[in-house]
Amino acid sequence: MESGPWLSLEALASNEARRTKRAVVHLSADLTKNTADFVTVNTSSRTFFVTLGIDDGFLETDPAEWHDDSRYVAAAGKANGITVVNNFAERGVALMEAYNLTLTKDEDQRQYILQVVEAHRGRFPNASKGTVTRHLQ
Repeated sequence: MESGPWLSLEALASNEARRTKRAVVHLSADLTKNTADFVTVNTSSRTFFVTLGIDDGFLETDPAEWHDDSRYVAAAGKANGITVVNNFAERGVALMEAYNLTLTKDEDQRQYILQVVEAHRGRFPNASKGTVTRHLQ
């Protein structure tokens, strides 16, 4: 089996056809919707209010009047007080930085390793045994 930087570059080139899928947004259809179309009993938006113990009764009023509604003011205070932290990504970056320095001091070799890892993630999107063995057969 051939190895080296050319193999990883070929793998990256062959993955060019698999582009990220983008959502199609029909703006004209969304402009005719009101707040109730986006927040219903069965949506995760509603779950947000329930989880935080926020009275979502203000959603039934005209959005232009929300600033005068005490329920909205209380909800906005709670929502604005939440600090959004992506711990998973931050831990991943810290782990990669630490691991990156232990692998090699040579920048070219480090870039090659990152290309190989990216190519393998394309072939094996998760670390399950089924995914790996399916590609090896």
